[in-house]
Amino acid sequence: MTTQRTRDILERAREFHAQLSRFYERMGESVDHEKIRMLLTYMSRHETNLAECLTRYKREAAERVLDTWFKYVSEKATCKSFEGVVIRPDATVEEVVQIALRLDRCLVDLYTEMAERAVSQEVRDLFMSLLKTEQKEENQMVRNAFTLDREI
Repeated sequence: MTTQRTRDILERAREFHAQLSRFYERMGESVDHEKIRMLLTYMSRHETNLAECLTRYKREAAERVLDTWFKYVSEKATCKSFEGVVIRPDATVEEVVQIALRLDRCLVDLYTEMAERAVSQEVRDLFMSLLKTEQKEENQMVRNAFTLDREI
């Protein structure tokens, strides 16, 4: 456990999205089915977009929010839960969705913890907003994945 500022936690989340985008891109190169390749391409682009959203937020956020310190941030703040995860070449849409949901759990847990530990309402609101966005994006990804599965 360490102490970190809000900006550090946001940077770790941004980097997690960027790494996850690269992970999905790599996995897409090794799958057998075009449908799964398309899903992983979509997921990679989606993660890139989320990383860019966090970059924009950091540029526009109030310095007092970004400079708020958290004491003893847990290891959840590192979000490296995709290390060692492999999407099999013959994976199904359902299997890919389950892996994606498991990977997203890291950010859901992180944002929940940060909202609970926030020392100000403004910082709490930030992490609650990020949590709601992450949950909304998960639901959208699941819907899009299963729509893709039915249509192709």
